[in-house]
Amino acid sequence: MINETAQLEIMRQQLALMEEALVSLQRDVLPRNKERYRLMAESYVGQIMDLRAKIDECLGLDGLASMRADLVITLEGPKVKLGEARSSIVTRTLDAFRRGLESIVELRIGPSEAPRTSGRRKQWIELLCDPPTRNSGW
Repeated sequence: MINETAQLEIMRQQLALMEEALVSLQRDVLPRNKERYRLMAESYVGQIMDLRAKIDECLGLDGLASMRADLVITLEGPKVKLGEARSSIVTRTLDAFRRGLESIVELRIGPSEAPRTSGRRKQWIELLCDPPTRNSGW
């Protein structure tokens, strides 16, 4: 147990160093050259994800992976930062996704199976295309 605790602490320290390096790139490189930032950050992001996966395994969170969604929607843009996205941007994006999903379902089942009544889709299509959301930030 002591060995595992020590290894976990080392991995947490490594993760903190990788995150600090990424923040440094974000501060120093991103404002000057977005493409260079993406190229330079790629290896750090990969290492951060690997370390997080190892930490999750040590903590027993890897068994919970089956509970995670198969679909992940991420938002990127000048006004969107991790943990600081405005709810209006998130809801607009999710609503556009939901409407697109409804259109795809209607196209897939054909017009004879999905008649609209008074401008609304069938209730089962609306329910199917309005999945629950979860914050994946463990």
